[in-house]
This record gives sequence, structure tokens and C-alpha cells, in this order.
Amino acid sequence: MDDPATGVSIKSNLLVRCQRCHPDVTSENFTDAWMSHFVASPTRFPLVYYVNLFYKIFVPAVIGGMLIFVLSDIARRGLESRKRRVR
Repeated sequence: MDDPATGVSIKSNLLVRCQRCHPDVTSENFTDAWMSHFVASPTRFPLVYYVNLFYKIFVPAVIGGMLIFVLSDIARRGLESRKRRVR
């Protein structure tokens, strides 16, 4: 694409194509979305895939760990409270 006009026409044609499914889009910046309609995989967009995989594991582990911590703290305080009542 040595001719800049060719790139502009391709971009405007792509905008028309995108507007079939996204009728409210008016800006040509919409066509700059680099992932388009591809699903990230280890072969296509591996960085996005592995970051997404990391968060799918990390977030539940952190929330689960904090839940276990809070529940164990509640149980410990309950046991200590019972011991005080018995004395």
C-alpha cells in the first residue's frame, strides 16, 4: 500500500462492514480494534490469552484464600469466646 488513499478507502469500507452488526458506530477509530473478532489463544494473541488465564486462576485463588482466612478467624474468635464463658 504505497498509496495513502488506498488505506483510507480500505478503512472506510471496513467501517461500512462493521456497521452491519454495530449500526451505532460512526468513528473510523472503531476499525482500529486490534483483536477484531478473534478469540485469544496461545497461537493468536498469546499475551492476552495468558494474562486472561492468569486472572482466571489468580482472582478466585485470592478471593477463596481471603474467604478461608475470614472464616477461620470467625471460628477462632468463636472458640475463644466459648472458652471464656466456660471459665
